[in-house]
Amino acid sequence: MKIKKIITGGCSFSDADHKDTWPFQLENYIKNIDSNVEFEHLGMAAQGQELIQKKSMLAMTEALKEYKPEEIAVIVMWSGTTRKSFYISNSRLINRIISSWQRPATLRVTKQFADLKNNLPYKKTSARDRGNIDYNEYGGWYITRDGIDEEVSSDYYESTLSPYIHMHVSAENMIMLQNSCKANNVRFYQQYFMDSPYYDLELNKKEQLVGYLFDQIDDSTILLKQGMYEYLEGHSNKLFLSLDATDAYTYFISKDDMHPNFLGHKKWVDDIIVPRLTEDGFFK
Repeated sequence: MKIKKIITGGCSFSDADHKDTWPFQLENYIKNIDSNVEFEHLGMAAQGQELIQKKSMLAMTEALKEYKPEEIAVIVMWSGTTRKSFYISNSRLINRIISSWQRPATLRVTKQFADLKNNLPYKKTSARDRGNIDYNEYGGWYITRDGIDEEVSSDYYESTLSPYIHMHVSAENMIMLQNSCKANNVRFYQQYFMDSPYYDLELNKKEQLVGYLFDQIDDSTILLKQGMYEYLEGHSNKLFLSLDATDAYTYFISKDDMHPNFLGHKKWVDDIIVPRLTEDGFFK
């Protein structure tokens, strides 16, 4: 293969800590073709476009020091539009945030204050009934969503009640990564964990904050505009009708939540990613 380095990014649907997700299934597929291809998986639960962009761009910039542009590919799955990250190193705020993790409404994440490599150089663990959170005690990138987690981010969400500002920030990061890859002649592919990251922009493109960014999205880089969840949900419903099975809905989706299971991730790779990469001569 001409491609020697592949960088992936996303949220929990692309989680680098879980081997069932599509990045690892794609890696297994490619390793059977060329075992020398290097992978860097940077997906992490609950992170939004800002961290997906920053982590992928850092990894691409580093890769360009070792590989030729035509030997690098960046493949991301965009996350929820309202997810926002803050870099926090103030110990008073860090302690407030850690204390807030015991509240029932806390955002369900397993890692906080990581760096742009998903590392926790000064790792500690906070135990809670919804699952432990590993964190860097001296701070780092803090992931939030909708202001539901604690008061540190609530002012930000209160001041940005308009959905268009969230779409604007989301689209800015999408365009930044897309255009950076294009400027460096690096292959870039984008996809969506759910329908909303793309279709929110399309439906609101007449809004000033949204339209000029939506117009810059390069359709040729999109693997599928439909989200992974909706795609798998649709195929689960078809399976339900064909088998008349009460549990067919969970054939591709976890029984515990709305995340794809191993079969769902495999179907996405087999149906969507591999055919498109094959069509583009990716594996030659």
